Amino acid sequence: MTSQGFAMPAPVQAIPGENDDDEPLADDLMVARESHRFAPAARQAFREYMALRMAQPRFANARSVRNAIDRMRLRQANRLVAAGALVGKDDLIRLEPGDIRVSRVFGAGP
Repeated sequence: MTSQGFAMPAPVQAIPGENDDDEPLADDLMVARESHRFAPAARQAFREYMALRMAQPRFANARSVRNAIDRMRLRQANRLVAAGALVGKDDLIRLEPGDIRVSRVFGAGP
């Protein structure tokens, strides 16, 4: 039995189809559930992000993925507001590589 006070690494399990480009990945499905989608280069950036993040301590599987998606959405909103231009529906749902690559996981964020 474990206590919540002790950090235990969570096992990382492969998701069926995760290496097959024809099948949607869990990250695509989780982003779609939030009414967003990846720009093509953003999907690759997110996969690189996840590979780096999974190697770090305290990776918590789905919770870590959801947290990452929430941060990407916040960065996207900040990017759109900072642009000061009118945005269309596609702009509102599309996550760009820059929304991901500024993460501290890549060594570029706070």
